[in-house]
Amino acid sequence: MKIRFVLTVLFSLLVASPSIGQTTHLTGRAYALTQEKKFDQAAELYKEAVKINPDDARSFTNLSWCQIELRQYEAAISSARQAIALEPDDHIAQNNLGFSLLMVGQNETGVDALQRSVEINGSYEKSRVNLGWGLMKLGRDEEAVVQLQAGLAIDPNNLAVHKNLVSIYFRSAKYKEAIAHLESLTRLQPNEASHYSGLGAAYINSGKHLKAIDAFQHAISLQPDEIQHLKNLAVAQSGAGKREDAIATYLQLLSKRPRDYDVLFGIALQNNQLVRHDVAIDFAKQALEVRPDSAQAIMMIAMSYVSKRELDNARAYLPKLKELDEDLARILEKALAK
Repeated sequence: MKIRFVLTVLFSLLVASPSIGQTTHLTGRAYALTQEKKFDQAAELYKEAVKINPDDARSFTNLSWCQIELRQYEAAISSARQAIALEPDDHIAQNNLGFSLLMVGQNETGVDALQRSVEINGSYEKSRVNLGWGLMKLGRDEEAVVQLQAGLAIDPNNLAVHKNLVSIYFRSAKYKEAIAHLESLTRLQPNEASHYSGLGAAYINSGKHLKAIDAFQHAISLQPDEIQHLKNLAVAQSGAGKREDAIATYLQLLSKRPRDYDVLFGIALQNNQLVRHDVAIDFAKQALEVRPDSAQAIMMIAMSYVSKRELDNARAYLPKLKELDEDLARILEKALAK
């Protein structure tokens, strides 16, 4: 009886081993292809592997990973769910499922899957980061910060985490916190102009205009053809009271963008502050040609005329201003009545 049992086991192993060996060979080749970023080829091998062994949860998990890399999110959802059906405590499959659900807009369900992944393995960085992102999409920023900070504790150099935290802190007006993460980003990617531009914006919102100037100048040195960097620099220079510098920056912009409303209005504003009313009027009128319904440009022209005591010229702009902005119109009426 014992001999027959042993022979039966041996026979079953001999029967099973060819498929196991074939699956192992396929998954080994597939994994090697993923290391070469050949996810399309790897996915085909994982598909073959699960056909041979449909109970192989790991192959379904890896297939879902490849499909995510290929942006085949619906397919990744299906593969991850098959993996979870076989192995409910597979935190990677739960992460893949949650991330893919977020990518197709199923945010609530995606967050649920990612929370499950974190419950299974709280030290898996990707789940923490993806959960933080999912919570951000749901507007649950305080919870998102907890998860993102947990992810950052695992990997302090995670760029996505720093960027997501910056987004949260900007929309909650916590600029000091945003600055800390932007400074980390500039250390991690010192040649990325957008990090310095973001840092400059955070400095402006914190009232640190001189530091903002330095940040925007650094951004310009890295990306000199980006118009927005120059616009931001001019705003920072104006905030620091460096109006002549701001005008010089705007004039540099004007040579590149002669019909840019922001540039024309910026020059008008700086000259108005320097009591150069004729120049301010000229550039504000040019700005008004570009944007005829700009209440700000109309107000600039009218108030400059008021400062010159050319009240009839100022009064001519009052009807249009009333149509566009009643509050500004009332201010102009008071100025005209003095």
